[in-house]
Amino acid sequence: MTAQTSKLENLIEVAHEASSDKRRELLEGVTDLFMDDGPGMSDQEQIIAADILGRVVMEVEREVRARLSYRLADLGNAPADLIRQLASDEIQVARPLLERSGALSNQDLVEIINKQGKEHQLSISLRENVPADVSDALVAKGDDDVVLSLVNNDSAEISRRAMETIVDRSESSEVL
Repeated sequence: MTAQTSKLENLIEVAHEASSDKRRELLEGVTDLFMDDGPGMSDQEQIIAADILGRVVMEVEREVRARLSYRLADLGNAPADLIRQLASDEIQVARPLLERSGALSNQDLVEIINKQGKEHQLSISLRENVPADVSDALVAKGDDDVVLSLVNNDSAEISRRAMETIVDRSESSEVL
């Protein structure tokens, strides 16, 4: 039995208790497993840990989810399903993931742009290296503030079509 498996078994015991404090302890413990610099979890352990996080995350208060998002935003092995779930949460939770997480695909970002509101779109417009398809979606769905934020992002790739749309919109917009 690996040390990671032992930690998971302890966390499973914590999961059987429904109190808010125990849920918070569970989330933090499982997140620590992903962030551990040790030998890492096996594929099966990662699947179990991601499943635990996915089941518990929406049962805890916003501040706990926001702290979890902040901790996972720069993590290369963060569970993609959990990241997508948190990135579609309230903006206080989603922001660090929308701005920094590499676990979100371009398709994930476009879906969030299309389903969520202005604050989510603004956060995405601030990402390092916004790809053209994501920029296209921001220009199509976002208001002038979102478009201005995108244009001010030096690392954003803006397609010719999106730039033409921005120029056309700028003729009637004081913001642009």
